[in-house]
Amino acid sequence: MRSSFWKSQFVATRTPAQLVFDLAFGVIAPLACFAFDPIVFQGGFAGPPLFPSYQPVVYLFSGIEIVLLCFWLVMDGGPPLANAMIGSALLVAGVFCLLIGIVLLPYTLMGLLLGIGVFGFIPFVTATVYGRNGLRALRANANPQSTLTRPVGRSFPRHRRFCPRRVVDSDYCGPVCR
Repeated sequence: MRSSFWKSQFVATRTPAQLVFDLAFGVIAPLACFAFDPIVFQGGFAGPPLFPSYQPVVYLFSGIEIVLLCFWLVMDGGPPLANAMIGSALLVAGVFCLLIGIVLLPYTLMGLLLGIGVFGFIPFVTATVYGRNGLRALRANANPQSTLTRPVGRSFPRHRRFCPRRVVDSDYCGPVCR
């Protein structure tokens, strides 16, 4: 049972339930944790924050990764280079979330006594979301007609489209370049 569950989490196709889960724990939950943070970066609950000097770096990195995750969920595949770059960035985000979860784990366990420590496990779930989508992006087939590039391609006349084949020999150019 467990092996089939984990295999289904990392297959190439995404289910609607996984999309909702990815948005909930990859976008909404991290933003809520930052907004309602009583101890780690903002403080106030138990005195000064634990890691105030890391706040700008963590907020900036997390913001970039949240935007990348949303972009990947909307795009759902693109040119191979874009898939590789987004997939690599999402895997780095997964490792980053995992490290944050490990650093916060002692405080999370202490916070369980107060009832708010359960939110300290969100970085582990977020790491799973970013890791899963990073692997999907790295394994994705090239899709030159992705959700975002299709409207752009339709906005130009066929004879004036830029053809990547003129710059780099590629197989996803289609009939436009031939």
